[in-house]
Amino acid sequence: MSLGLGGTECGGEIDGSSTDAPSTKKSLPQDVRLPLNLKPYHYNVELQAHLYSGPPEDFTFDGHVEVNM
Repeated sequence: MSLGLGGTECGGEIDGSSTDAPSTKKSLPQDVRLPLNLKPYHYNVELQAHLYSGPPEDFTFDGHVEVNM
C-alpha cells in the first residue's frame, strides 16, 4: 500500500507573532500522523526549497512524500 501526500507550502512566521496585517498565511494541519494500526516500512521524501525567490521571511518550499505500508 502506498500513500501519496501532495505538495506542501509554508511561509512566514508560524507562531503568529507578526504585526503585519492582513495575514495571508495558510493554516497549518493540526494532526498529520498515521493511524496507529498502519506500520510504514519505507518513506520517499522530496523537498524543493525556494531559498532565493524572495526575502528570507517569505521562504517557501514544495514537497512530496510517499509512504509504503
